[in-house]
Amino acid sequence: MTIRTDSMWISAAIAGCLAAGLPQSAMAQQPEAPPPVADFAADAEDDSDVAENEGYLPTPVTLADLLPSGRRPQPFLFGVRGEHQFNTDIDDAGEFSVTRFTGAGAVMFPLGQRMGGLVGGAYSHACYDFDDAAAFAGGEPWGDIQSVHFGGLIKYLVTRQWSVIGGGFGSFSGENNADSSSSFTGGGAIGAGYRASEDFYVQLGVAVYSQLEDDVSVLPAFRLNWRIDEHWRLRAGVLETGATDSVGVGLVYHFDDHWAVGARMGYIGRRFRLNDDGFAPEGIGEDEQYRGALSLFWEPNHNVQVVIAGGMTFAGSLRVEDEDGNRLFREDYDPGPFVSARLGFRF
Repeated sequence: MTIRTDSMWISAAIAGCLAAGLPQSAMAQQPEAPPPVADFAADAEDDSDVAENEGYLPTPVTLADLLPSGRRPQPFLFGVRGEHQFNTDIDDAGEFSVTRFTGAGAVMFPLGQRMGGLVGGAYSHACYDFDDAAAFAGGEPWGDIQSVHFGGLIKYLVTRQWSVIGGGFGSFSGENNADSSSSFTGGGAIGAGYRASEDFYVQLGVAVYSQLEDDVSVLPAFRLNWRIDEHWRLRAGVLETGATDSVGVGLVYHFDDHWAVGARMGYIGRRFRLNDDGFAPEGIGEDEQYRGALSLFWEPNHNVQVVIAGGMTFAGSLRVEDEDGNRLFREDYDPGPFVSARLGFRF
């Protein structure tokens, strides 16, 4: 057994419909036997938290070999996470802090000898606290933010090395009492993966998604998962969902089957609808930042994982737009520390 440094906070960029199938010449040949289900949790619970994306979504950058052969994986994943970002100064607009809580789950299932699926979702609550915010006429640009993420994907194994993955996702993200119908973003993605060996997997794709008061975006989706040796593991990825976007890279060192440490660097941007009572009625709020962190992983048994992390945010900014997407406010904020804890289960 190897400790899973994959975060349980699978964040999202998934995709489209894969219906086609193999060419006739390939169909006439004896099909290759699908590979055994590798370390399923290590593939399905990707370390997408290199950027600490709070979504727990099925994505083409997180699901590897969900196929019904070899030992049976645990098909259910669940996790809870808390984070506190300490007070930091906003240029010309006071200071703020934020506390976030997230709960998420997913279920995975086989769909045949060469196909598997996954559906999942997450709920997150962010409590922003602004002090001395003179730029907002003594008030706050926004209060608490609630987000719901959901999605599903299908993966089809073409050969032992090549696979195609696609699905769809959606998010509701907005301030308390914001209009839910105008807080929705959604889209889909499609990708192809190549597994050079049990230790090296790379995936490329494209994601198409809507944005709040902005144009539809088309961006690449990318995943790299490289087990360098028995101790070192490198992961990188680009995840886009419209409501939450993230890019990150992480390196983990495994001491043994139960303990590991990791370092990561990433970017995360959050965009959400505002309610009609505040600084920008029915407008848009945005919080984006880069962050670096060190993590300690403990897995007492195969079904439980505990992660403690701490780090710094930097190059952060807050932005407020009116209901038509016109900018009303944008200011950078200073680097500041954060801490987080996560508890994950698989069964």
